[in-house]
Amino acid sequence: MTAAQYGNGCATNLVPQCTAKQCSQLTGGNPQLSPEESKSWTAGFTFTPEALPTLSGSIDYYHIALTGEVGVIPASVIMSDCLATLTTYCDQIVRSPATGGITGNSLASGGYINQTKHQHWCWTRERDRRADRF
Repeated sequence: MTAAQYGNGCATNLVPQCTAKQCSQLTGGNPQLSPEESKSWTAGFTFTPEALPTLSGSIDYYHIALTGEVGVIPASVIMSDCLATLTTYCDQIVRSPATGGITGNSLASGGYINQTKHQHWCWTRERDRRADRF
C-alpha cells in the first residue's frame, strides 16, 4: 500500500474503506504463541502484641514477574501505528489482493501476540481488634 494509493482518505482515495463501510477484527487462536511464564514470591508476617492481646495484624508482600503474556493489540493501535510508520503492525492488517481494501486483521496471528515482560507487586496489610478474646 503506497501513499499515492491511499490518497487523502476522501476524494483522492483509490482504496475502498472496509467492506460495507464496516471494519472487522478477527480474534481467535494463534498457533505461534509461546506459553506464558511467571516467577513469583511472597513474604509476610502476622503479629499479636502481648501488651494488646485483642489486637492482631499482618503485613504481606507479593511479587510476580510474567513473561510472554498473551494479549491482543487493539485495532485502533494497529491502524494508527501502521499509518504513521508503515512497518510495525502492518502485517496484522489483511488487504484484498484485488482492491487493496481492508478486510480484517491477520489470520495468521488471530490478533493475539506474546507481549513483553510485566511485573506486579503489592504490599497488603490487615488489622483486627476484638472486644474480647476467648
